[in-house]
Amino acid sequence: MSTELMLGIQIFADVVLCAIIAFLLWVLNTESRKRRCGVDADSLTELRGLIESSKASADYLVRALDDGKKSLEEVAHSLDERETRLRTLMEGLDRSSGDMQKDPRYGQAMEMARQGVPGTEIANALDLTEGEVDLIVSLDLRKNKDAG
Repeated sequence: MSTELMLGIQIFADVVLCAIIAFLLWVLNTESRKRRCGVDADSLTELRGLIESSKASADYLVRALDDGKKSLEEVAHSLDERETRLRTLMEGLDRSSGDMQKDPRYGQAMEMARQGVPGTEIANALDLTEGEVDLIVSLDLRKNKDAG
């Protein structure tokens, strides 16, 4: 999620909260007109309670959005790391010389795949993701097909 989307969600939540407060004020105004006798202590206490409840809800919403933003930043960081690993993997596999010195696990993964070891076992044995193993195998097949 982008910062713009998070900002949009925050603005939407603020608008909804304002609409709820306006609705509650409208209901209170309607009730007070029905009574036609000034503001009594019970209504004032109820209004104060509603305002405090609204403040607490708004604070909770802000905390939840902050937590969501932190989680999204962590996910974005994780995705950036994976993208970097995949780029490194692709660069290593695309070399015509087959140079796998950046990470010897890539060469091991290709050898294991050639021996018929399932991708899940390769991923577990070499501490790679299944996506990386699939990419290694498909790029190796493409390289061998182009060479052959």
